[in-house]
Amino acid sequence: MLIDLRLHLITLVAVFLALAVGIAVGSTFLAGSSVERQVARGLEREFGKLRKENETQKAAISEITERLKQTSEFGDIAVPVIVQGRLSHRRMAIIQTGDYPEAVQNAVSALEYAGAQVVSITTISNIESADFNDRVLQAAKNISGGKAKDPQSVILKAVAESIALSPDEGYMGMLEQKGIISRSGFYLRRAGSIVLVGGSKEGGSRRTNLLLVEKLKAAGATNIVGVEQCDAAVSYIVDYQREGISTVDHIDLPMGQVSLVFAMSGEAGNYGVRRSADRLLPAYLESAEWQKTFR
Repeated sequence: MLIDLRLHLITLVAVFLALAVGIAVGSTFLAGSSVERQVARGLEREFGKLRKENETQKAAISEITERLKQTSEFGDIAVPVIVQGRLSHRRMAIIQTGDYPEAVQNAVSALEYAGAQVVSITTISNIESADFNDRVLQAAKNISGGKAKDPQSVILKAVAESIALSPDEGYMGMLEQKGIISRSGFYLRRAGSIVLVGGSKEGGSRRTNLLLVEKLKAAGATNIVGVEQCDAAVSYIVDYQREGISTVDHIDLPMGQVSLVFAMSGEAGNYGVRRSADRLLPAYLESAEWQKTFR
């Protein structure tokens, strides 16, 4: 609705400009004539109507914007209340393959509101890019001892195992030095619950995502959920779904943050606002059991 109103406003402005040009051109050919005066009066009336409609549309846009702001503010207040304690004392790790850093922060906030401990955040560069070929190959050889038929697979296996299976054997530091990953947190204890943060502004890394989920499962990750923002230019959600993991495509909205927490607590599903989603929110939030909580 908001986008439609903006487009309409732009159209009105274009009409105003066209009318102004028409008046200027018309006055050149009809100067001093009664036809000119009639045309001018008609254009003035139309211009007045359009100006009034423009003001009405601007007021409507302003009202909708304010309502959206209020809804967002309410959501920010409600999320901690809804998810409180649902993930208490759970160790979780975040792995980002996309390039929306705010999506990571939204995921971290939701998990921490629910009582989870986010032990590490790892960002994997676009290792499918030609710019990384040499670094990826050399890193893979270092990890595998000289053999690297599939360098990307070798690297993602090392990352998955360092996070979900056993303490880091030094591979993460080497990968960080080569610019293949960036990281923060602790890698000395396994984290079996993983949030994958995807979505890209320009290019995708489809194979990276598919391989990463595969390697995490093989490393023993017990719960993997893929998330991204609802406005991500390049979405990884469908790829996540093909690997059979739960997804949240609106992590930038309070509804998405709630959905992530419930997905991590066992409410599997594909949540969001896109066609690939099955539901907007977990079914449990509509159950009688949940509603009793607020009576």
